[in-house]
Order: sequence, then C-alpha cells, then structure tokens
Amino acid sequence: LVIFMFIVSWQTLNSVDVNSPDAQTKIRAVAGQFQWTFEYLDQDDKTVYTEYQPLTEKGGGMYVPAGRKVQLALFVSPKDVIHAFYVPQFLFKRDVVPGRTTAFDFTVNESDAGQTFRGQCAELCGTLHSTMLFDVKAVSPS
Repeated sequence: LVIFMFIVSWQTLNSVDVNSPDAQTKIRAVAGQFQWTFEYLDQDDKTVYTEYQPLTEKGGGMYVPAGRKVQLALFVSPKDVIHAFYVPQFLFKRDVVPGRTTAFDFTVNESDAGQTFRGQCAELCGTLHSTMLFDVKAVSPS
C-alpha cells in the first residue's frame, strides 16, 4: 500500500510541477511584507511591465490570458518571511520560500474569460497578513 501511494503521489507531483519551455505568457509574482508585485516577462525572462499591489480602483491584480499556458514564477527576498500564493478557484496553493524561486504552469479555461478570481497569501506572515490580497483577471487572449 505504501509503495502504491508513493508511485501515485510521485506521478501526481511530476504532472503538477511541470515547467514547459513553451509557455505563452510568463509572470513573476514577488511577495513582500505586505504586498504582491506581478512582473510580466518576455521570452528571455526580462521584465516588460510591472503591476503593483495593493488593490486599487485602477487595478492591482494579475491579468492572465484565458486559454493560454501561463508560467508563474513565485519569489520572495531572502530577507523576508515565508508567504503562500493561493487562488481557491485554481485548487492549489504554493509556498513562497525566501531566496527560492518556485515555478509552475497553469491554464485558465477560455470559458472563464472576463472572470475575476480572488487570491491571497495563505501563510501567516505578520501583522498586515490580511492585506496581502490580489485579483487574477482572466482576459481574452487578444
């Protein structure tokens, strides 16, 4: 039973933590006490545009094209604390460990274009932890 569970878990982890080289959109989410910053990258991983937090009337979230593969890299400064990237509708949570970059791929369904999903830090990170909220806005690829 233990061997079976190990094999199933190993296969699941390998499919969840996939980083494909052909991601159509690359974003780096930088966590910091007590805000998120989203950097949109070109194919050479150079920053093209930066969206700052916290949420405001003018925006303050992460925009992703629906129906396209998005590679999201999570980073936090080595001098900061552990944070967590959590979007309930995506059914996953990733820890953001100081000094390490964690990356994964995901795709928002095309039928979800125009939707806004709430995200948050899910790791108690200090006094203003409750302010680490963000939106993920699914937009049409065009």
